[in-house]
Order: sequence, then C-alpha cells, then structure tokens
Amino acid sequence: MPWEDIRLCLFTELAYRDRLYTEEQIRQRNAVFTELLDEMRQYGAAGDAEAVISRFQQIILVLQALPDAEYTDRMLEQANFDHACLRHHREDTIVVLGDSHVNFFSGNEELTFLPIGQNINVCPNSTPYPFTPLHLGPCLAYSCNRQSHYAILYILHQQHEKDK
Repeated sequence: MPWEDIRLCLFTELAYRDRLYTEEQIRQRNAVFTELLDEMRQYGAAGDAEAVISRFQQIILVLQALPDAEYTDRMLEQANFDHACLRHHREDTIVVLGDSHVNFFSGNEELTFLPIGQNINVCPNSTPYPFTPLHLGPCLAYSCNRQSHYAILYILHQQHEKDK
C-alpha cells in the first residue's frame, strides 16, 4: 500500500482544520491519527486486510466527526464580530477603520487580524486604550473603493441590528 501517500492525504485534510484548534489539540489529534496509520502499516505488513480496513474505517469515522472549517468559518466570524462590538458598546471605544495601521491601535506587535465577515477583520486587542480596530484592507480616506464603503455600511448595519 502507498502508506506515505495515505499519510500525506490525511494530514493535508487535517491541516485544513488546524485553525480551529490550539497547538496542544493539534498535537493530540495528530498523535491519534499517526497511531492509527502505524497500526494500519503493521497489519498490512502482516497481511491482515480486515484489520487494515477496520483502521481505515476508524479514520474515516473520526474525520467525519471533526468540524469542517468550511462550516465553522461563519460562526467564528460572528463570534469575533460580537466580541468587538461588545467591547465597543461596553467600553465606549473609538472604532478605528483602515488598513495595516489599525493594528497599531490594537497594541499588537505583529499584524494580526481575525475575520468578522464581508472581508473585514478585527484586531485582537492587547491594550487598555479605548480602540476597536477594524481592518478593511487597503483603504485610505481619499481612495476608498466600493468594497470598503460596503464594509463600513455592513458594520454600521450590524451594530444597528444588535441595538434594536
């Protein structure tokens, strides 16, 4: 059997979901799959086809039980949006809109953005200063494109809906 190809396919599929887990969870998850693959290889070498098929079925069952990033993206975006709006409302923060400079207002040393939908990102806040930084991509006051206008309208609409 092409064991290395099977391993590469499996871990490529798992890597697609990595952003849903902590590093420790990824390590534990990968250890489980590595153990199953090692058992498959041992049973294959021993000529035990039923045991190999059983391990394949276990891998497929576990993969089907894992959340798919495609379906969780919207929930994560909504949670990021809700967190940013909640901080804005609770602490009466100033909303900072723009490109990479918004990261400065978050207090982060590196560019870090969390998606909140409609190609808008929020910066995780690590400063006590009253800012809610929203990353709209390359957009300056004199050169905002239509997408940025829609993004601003989307933010205002979402906040209005939550205030009702």
